[in-house]
Amino acid sequence: MVFQSMMWCSSGRRRIATRLAALVSYWKQFSKQFFRKKLSRGDTLIQDRQVFSVESVQAIDDPLDVTQSIEEQETQVCKAVVPVMAQPQCLATPAPFLVVRNLKKAYAGSTTARLVLNDISLSVERGEFVIITGPSGAGKSVLLRVLGCLERPSKGEYWLAGRKINLFPMDKLALLRNQQLGFIFQQPGLLPHTSVLKNVALPLLYAGFSEAEQKRRAQKVLSALGLNARLLYTPERLSRGQQQRVAIARALVNSPALLLADEPTGNMDTRNEREIMAVLQALNQRKVTIILVTRNADLAIYAKRHILLGDGYIVNDKLIVNTQRALDDLEQSVTIDEIYPGV
Repeated sequence: MVFQSMMWCSSGRRRIATRLAALVSYWKQFSKQFFRKKLSRGDTLIQDRQVFSVESVQAIDDPLDVTQSIEEQETQVCKAVVPVMAQPQCLATPAPFLVVRNLKKAYAGSTTARLVLNDISLSVERGEFVIITGPSGAGKSVLLRVLGCLERPSKGEYWLAGRKINLFPMDKLALLRNQQLGFIFQQPGLLPHTSVLKNVALPLLYAGFSEAEQKRRAQKVLSALGLNARLLYTPERLSRGQQQRVAIARALVNSPALLLADEPTGNMDTRNEREIMAVLQALNQRKVTIILVTRNADLAIYAKRHILLGDGYIVNDKLIVNTQRALDDLEQSVTIDEIYPGV
């Protein structure tokens, strides 16, 4: 009985050893086929969350040499794929906020096309305050309308916040103007028999906000511009400078990414002119990107960058080293609270 038990245990151990040997042989063969397929296709091996192309690493003599064990072969493959020292990663430089490339704008004439913008290329960083000057007919206002998606360029590319928008359909451009762009013109363009509050809330009405939300946001931006005591005034009861501040509030009520101003101080006296420039400087300090066009080159001292246009070309483009504070030119400061992102 004891002899039979010993024979059975010996036979069982042999059977287990045989099965284990067969299993090891199977996995060795499977590993060889797996690595051959992977390397023959030029696939990538992933190690420590980094991807390295097998084709790009230093080749080894024979990673699947049958005279070597599977462990040695895997070690060689890992040495070839995984670098010994981690390579420093280069941080990508952020793209400019606004980019225009080879922009042209022509209008059809009676006999020939009239070229207004000719091969304009420029970039604007987020948070810049750029003033564009030039004589009448230089193309300043046309360039601003193109940047504001009010007109399409005849040729060239226009990128805003990483999106190529010169080929957007009209409905998408309208949505972009309402949500991402703010406009200030020489004439405030306020509704004459409507209160200041409702004038400023008008873009929010078009955007579909509730009446309560329109009122809340409009009150906040008007208060930040020092107009909280004139919410129910109609435009004819305001001074020229106050009307333009209402127009600025209307442009800012949707917290636009880009503020475009076309001669916002035209036909103003010196005090109102400096007051508006002080407001724009304060907004720019809160990272609002501003592009202003004007015939008055003296205003360039209040910006961070000055671009001169002439006959549709960029004649000069320079940074303003010593920007003048408009508040220093006023007898009293202009009230500016947190205005951006604002609402």
